[in-house]
Amino acid sequence: YAPSTAVFAHCERKEKRQFDKSIILGVSDPLIPAAQLEAQTVAQKLPDGRLYQGKEATMAAFKDNVAGANLLHMACHGLFRADNPLFSSLKLHDGWLTAVDVLPFDLSDALVTLSACESGRSQVVAGDELIGLSRAFLGAGASTLVVSLWLVQDSAAAMLMADWYEQLQTNPNRAAALRAAQLSLKATHAHPYYWAPFVLVGQR
Repeated sequence: YAPSTAVFAHCERKEKRQFDKSIILGVSDPLIPAAQLEAQTVAQKLPDGRLYQGKEATMAAFKDNVAGANLLHMACHGLFRADNPLFSSLKLHDGWLTAVDVLPFDLSDALVTLSACESGRSQVVAGDELIGLSRAFLGAGASTLVVSLWLVQDSAAAMLMADWYEQLQTNPNRAAALRAAQLSLKATHAHPYYWAPFVLVGQR
């Protein structure tokens, strides 16, 4: 998927970088208890990954470490603001990271996974512009986004993400790797609510 053919072509031209600077943030609470375990599992599959979880997953941790990352994974609450999509946000330990906050950062050619509710929802404004978290991360330079289109079931998302990163170890086609992980989850959780919320935007 892509907001436009121009954005898709731009993402496809980007370099596929090795995951030698990976940043993983996980913030769980009683509503999403599996988010922290998800982050730990992802970090285990990325030998050079830096994990920030719970009280360590702060706004400062994001701002101080994300620049130049070639992989970013965030497992947390997400909030889509239909009234003002640039204030759609991701909940870190000490605050909400908005789409506006993300735009100034350097995420050139990065693979970004936003494992959070409705992280891929956007508002259509004048012309064909789609405004939300996806636009913000693409604007910061990301080449590939994995985002959700609706409310995510916590434990199913954790299983999907574990398999998605496992698939990436051997499959350079990111879209095909995500599809394989979704088909695997579909075998045990047949309803699309569990396996289908996540889509890949940008570079395959």
